Amino acid sequence: MDRPPLEALLRQHIGNLEELSGRHPPLGARKEATRQRILAAATELFCERGYDRATMEEIAERAGVSRSTLYVYGSSKEDILIRSLAEEMRGEDISWLDALPEDPAELLRVLLVQRVVAVSRMPLMSLISQGDMGTIQVLRRRPDVTRLFDEEGWRRGLGAVIAEVAAGPLGPGEREELVAFFETLEFSAAGLIAATPQDRLRVERMAELLADAAVGLVKRAGRREGVGQRPPG
Repeated sequence: MDRPPLEALLRQHIGNLEELSGRHPPLGARKEATRQRILAAATELFCERGYDRATMEEIAERAGVSRSTLYVYGSSKEDILIRSLAEEMRGEDISWLDALPEDPAELLRVLLVQRVVAVSRMPLMSLISQGDMGTIQVLRRRPDVTRLFDEEGWRRGLGAVIAEVAAGPLGPGEREELVAFFETLEFSAAGLIAATPQDRLRVERMAELLADAAVGLVKRAGRREGVGQRPPG
């Protein structure tokens, strides 16, 4: 079976995050510690106050640096947000990529579970999924954000797996509808879980239940009256 290179896409994504977070080229130990303090302070403030209400002055004060030092590590509040998001996502545990299942339905299930759990544990990603408009607007107007999420590559890979899981050939536009459904479910579920803190096992169980239902829906797709298909008449 020709499987889309999801593992390679995700690992390449980590390489993009290294650069976007400001880690590349490598910094000396002192500068790296300063960079981490600034991004940690920014993450805290964005989550506490929302993107629009947080200020560069507050970020500098909480990080314990001058404003001039802050601007060395980010040219604007938007830049600091993008770097903070990249740093947060770069720290995601991707060890599960070493043992991806061969069965496409189980692969789809694992992908959804892992991404829901990961996003629910990321403060800034959870802020996005809970609808912080200031953060969302920044992401919409920054062209470099496509590298932050690698949306097109991921959608192609996810769509190919969905097509394998479906019971039959998908109708026009149905693959794209299902990819959009999975993306919406991922962020909505992660936002809900993050808003109601749970222990690790409960979070994983909730993600598994959602994934089971979503994969079941995909398995019915491609039938005459599957997802995206209207009944005759």
